[in-house]
Amino acid sequence: MQQGQAQFGSQITLRDPSTQQPVQTNVHGTVSYSLNGDPAQYQDYVRQAVIKAAEQVLAQKLGANQLAIPTLSMSAAALGPEIAQAAQAQMQGVQVSQLQLNINPQQAPAPQPMAPAQMPPTPMQAMQNSFQEKAQDALDPSNYEVKAKLNIGGFKVNMSSEDGLDTDGLKKQAVDKAKSKLIGCVIVAVILFIVLIGILGLGWYIYAEAKKSTVVPATPGGAPAAASDLKDADWDGKSPFNCGGNDAYRIKGVTAKLTSGTAITAGANCTLVIEDSNIEAPTGVSALGNSNITIKGGSVKGKTAALKALGNCKITVEGSKIDGKVTKLGKAVIEGAQ
Repeated sequence: MQQGQAQFGSQITLRDPSTQQPVQTNVHGTVSYSLNGDPAQYQDYVRQAVIKAAEQVLAQKLGANQLAIPTLSMSAAALGPEIAQAAQAQMQGVQVSQLQLNINPQQAPAPQPMAPAQMPPTPMQAMQNSFQEKAQDALDPSNYEVKAKLNIGGFKVNMSSEDGLDTDGLKKQAVDKAKSKLIGCVIVAVILFIVLIGILGLGWYIYAEAKKSTVVPATPGGAPAAASDLKDADWDGKSPFNCGGNDAYRIKGVTAKLTSGTAITAGANCTLVIEDSNIEAPTGVSALGNSNITIKGGSVKGKTAALKALGNCKITVEGSKIDGKVTKLGKAVIEGAQ
């Protein structure tokens, strides 16, 4: 087995059990590890596993009142072996031999002062509020019933916003017309067929729109964010792009050509959609942890690897040109790469 070493550093959010306030905490240090393979290719994988393990162990002990925010820095050495063990449990084929850990919590925000008690409204204010409520009620469409009467093919169709379509009236008219003329039955059949087609068309439209508005969940990998939650990434392609935690970004129409490192890296539970972009770097796109990456259109080119997936992540390629090696480790999945 070959030995490797990686430096890591990240800011995590912990909750102070004494004040229930979030506290931003810097976690950094050095981890030594060994595996069957090139250790340099797995540095990002090991860093993400150590940071995630540190966040889980610290949150668990704070929640059980086994630690306090003011004493985190002094407890770093004692927590190192437990965090190293938790990190190793998340990685397949990697053994952690040593972990040097530093924990630096930032000062928690001071509690907000209580707002002054609101005084009851004066008689003039009460009268104004009453006028406003009446005006709002008058403008609220739900306070009115809308009725419509239509004549379709000799049928009088009554509709209202409260009772909907008067189906009983339609049935009675259909029976009366069937008794007098055979053509009445034909008209009823045509109307019912049109209504059925309209309902089916409306149902299909609602289904199609709902399907377009969500990102298809990936397994393995964490549940991706909804398409409506994606934020446009402020990235011009001149330097590496990274996302982690529960971030949700969209990269669109970017051309990146880097001479070193990895162009795009997604870790932890990050959801990333890359659309119509051309990416070129020694390593094009890298997915770590439980991240989900979807590549639509454009191209990805890498001298060392075009796509690399480590851990429990997923990369989905839809109509993109992939030029370079496609590598994966652990439970990672890469779909659609040609």
